[in-house]
Amino acid sequence: RLRVNWQRGGHQSGGFIAPTRRLDHWTLVNRIDYTWFFDKFSIQPKLKLQMIRFVDQAQDQTLRFEYELIPILLLSRPLAPRTTARLGVQGWGPVPYRFADKQRSLDSFERRTLIATITNESSYFGYKLYTIVGAIRDQKRFDSTARKISNFDTFSFFVRALVGFPDHANLLL
Repeated sequence: RLRVNWQRGGHQSGGFIAPTRRLDHWTLVNRIDYTWFFDKFSIQPKLKLQMIRFVDQAQDQTLRFEYELIPILLLSRPLAPRTTARLGVQGWGPVPYRFADKQRSLDSFERRTLIATITNESSYFGYKLYTIVGAIRDQKRFDSTARKISNFDTFSFFVRALVGFPDHANLLL
């Protein structure tokens, strides 16, 4: 998507004079995925690329330029007719989740996340009730040593309950 903003400029209230300029806002989102089924077991590798670029053409200056490269692997297996176990990995081995900020390199980082869940689906007064129990391991490392204090490595357990219509099942992990 390209959004172009032509600003006419001129005299503003309070005596301020706004410059005439053109701002270009580029956004790009690409995703590729495929699912393999082996009996009841499924494997779904995914790759997502997101980019944002904001350029002031009049000053030939890039105001914002960042991208994210997100590799994901999702494993899923039904345990019972209404219960499913899932394992998700976002960023693994030599291919981490990568966020790069070309304007502020201090904000660039790599991240690796592992999540395991068990989801149970049931009916509740005509709605679908999803109960999710799981654990997450999340690790984030900034490129800059100045941001080393912002690095983290966490492990947590969670229980979630979602109530919705049947088509909301696609929102789960």
